[in-house]
Amino acid sequence: MAGTLAQIESLAGVVKLTHALVLLRSESEPGLTEAGHDRLWRAFRVPVFEQIIASDGRLLAWECEAHTGLHIESHFSAGDREIDRTPCGCGRSTPRLMNPAGVRVRGASTG
Repeated sequence: MAGTLAQIESLAGVVKLTHALVLLRSESEPGLTEAGHDRLWRAFRVPVFEQIIASDGRLLAWECEAHTGLHIESHFSAGDREIDRTPCGCGRSTPRLMNPAGVRVRGASTG
């Protein structure tokens, strides 16, 4: 299932998921906080992955299964945000946006 935080939270207790949630947000929205992640985990019991999308729906950055930042697509401008250019735990070598909007990036063990 994919949607904004408000859309996903409105389905808590209504739908049962078996795979994962994809949280869609714009460049200007903050990343998912630990408290927000915990709320979604308690409600759905599935991993949560974030994606940053442009107003026209283009994918700008996305979180992989390693949960160590958001992989940046070529058309995303990270500005002065922290970028990690080391290889990711998932095996990809694309640069990653770290600490989006000051939110601590979750470790792989916390899903």
